[in-house]
Amino acid sequence: MLPRLSFGEQWSRSRDLFIQDLGDTFRNCEVNYRLYRNHGSLRSYQMKSVNIARDRAIEEGVHHA
Repeated sequence: MLPRLSFGEQWSRSRDLFIQDLGDTFRNCEVNYRLYRNHGSLRSYQMKSVNIARDRAIEEGVHHA
């Protein structure tokens, strides 16, 4: 998807430089990232994730009680 975006090439270069700056300490670590269309999309994703975590915590609390 990234190559299709108008800023994809520039973003890829920045990402590669960032990873290079991290050095060997993080060389074998998986790094995940996500691009959002706008702030509302970011907020929506965060709210969905919080709700999932809350529901899991409630469910696990019930099962471990």
